[in-house]
Amino acid sequence: MGGTHRNIGMGGRCMSGSHEALGALRVLGTAMATGEAIGIAAAIAVDQGISLAEVTAESVRARRKDLMTTEFIQP
Repeated sequence: MGGTHRNIGMGGRCMSGSHEALGALRVLGTAMATGEAIGIAAAIAVDQGISLAEVTAESVRARRKDLMTTEFIQP
């Protein structure tokens, strides 16, 4: 991420490509995955006191992996 606005992120179907390529992206799973990623990135930025632009893809992947092993519902 970069540019002038270092704390703006987008989730959803916010991608560009050819008409054919966009056909594969017009699915709910894509919107959910990008929404999850930007949400995790925003949480990391807040937790670490950094701008959203400074959050690395690797840190998002690592946090997601941690979340997948966490039990949110306790018996």
